[in-house]
Amino acid sequence: MASNAAKQGADDAPGCRITRLPRVIRLDRSDARIFDPPAAPGEIAVTGAFAFADVRVDALKGRDLIAFGQGFLGLVSFGRATFVQVARVEPGEVEASTLALGAGRRCRLRRRGARRPDKG
Repeated sequence: MASNAAKQGADDAPGCRITRLPRVIRLDRSDARIFDPPAAPGEIAVTGAFAFADVRVDALKGRDLIAFGQGFLGLVSFGRATFVQVARVEPGEVEASTLALGAGRRCRLRRRGARRPDKG
């Protein structure tokens, strides 16, 4: 009988840290018609609702409502995507994505004239 490590694959053996995050996939051209900008295939993404943390949901309309409810936010382009697949990421990609997400969020807040959370 094969061990659990052999069944799972060497990379998934107990003690190995494998990180998986959503990556943008493009099944057709609809994202380019709906979102401006569309996210690039392969970029790491988070739920699109993240970008609307400081917006009233009942105020969203049109493309923004679609992005909030059905979209994902690409962390390189800050573009939008409809579909993702969960895929492996390297540790450096996780760190870079975390930094990109924080930088993008701060930039959006500055453009809207919001106060920085650390400044009260």
